[in-house]
Amino acid sequence: MRLSLNETYFLFSTVLRAKGFPYGALSGAVRMVQWAEIFHGIGLSFLERRRRAPAPPIGSTAITLLTETTTGTAIDAAGQSALLVGPCALDLATERARAQGLGIVSITKARDLLWLGQLAEQAAKRGLVCMVSFQAAADASEARLLGELYSRGRSVVALPQDEESPLWIEMAAAPASHDLLMSSLTEALSDDFLRLALTPVAEARPGATIVCQSVTPEQSATLGQALRDAAGEHTTLLEPSEVAGLRRRAVQEGFEVDPKEYYPLARFGLTTVIPSSEDSRQQAGADG
Repeated sequence: MRLSLNETYFLFSTVLRAKGFPYGALSGAVRMVQWAEIFHGIGLSFLERRRRAPAPPIGSTAITLLTETTTGTAIDAAGQSALLVGPCALDLATERARAQGLGIVSITKARDLLWLGQLAEQAAKRGLVCMVSFQAAADASEARLLGELYSRGRSVVALPQDEESPLWIEMAAAPASHDLLMSSLTEALSDDFLRLALTPVAEARPGATIVCQSVTPEQSATLGQALRDAAGEHTTLLEPSEVAGLRRRAVQEGFEVDPKEYYPLARFGLTTVIPSSEDSRQQAGADG
């Protein structure tokens, strides 16, 4: 069966609300799931598998800041979904990049790492160079699902190259730079760092990193060419026109999805009763 892009927004938002996501986090989370569907065709299937997997209730554990420096922040996600933690982490990296030129966030103990790649695209839309990397531990609950559908480690680099779409480089493994970022919040996108960012490693430290750097259009163009030259067989490189083509096809043609995955998701999203709270009642509508 085929779904339009708008239909996936409705489906994903109802499912996430049924899973306990707060209203304010829905838009960012849905964009992340849609990205996985647009770029890799696995957003819906992974959401269905995660829906059935045991997980702590959203908001049941506190996310904490472990370390803060001038350019970086280390976050303990306490088992919460990357769909909830990721957009906030990107906002932190964005703020530091705009104020200091560089913003780095490292995240430990987060689930649903597959969807983090969308943050690189979101950062590029903000005019920032961004690298996102992650590595799931071999014994993590989602490790098997990630290995079957995607990869337990991943690296994504996105550079703003025009007004609509970024230059996109993706690697199906965590890079050599990942462990450096997990232990240090001061690494910049130097020539050596870029080499490390495009060097895959077999098994990196579990966790995720986000690096955002403020650059001029001229610097971004120069950096983009350097990355094109450095990209090897282990990387997938998409030019801005190709990224725009993926988005355009999603809008024009929608997605072909498996009914065996769609209908359980739809039933769950449409039939789950969400407990009322003071917060939800305040958002129900204008006072009569």
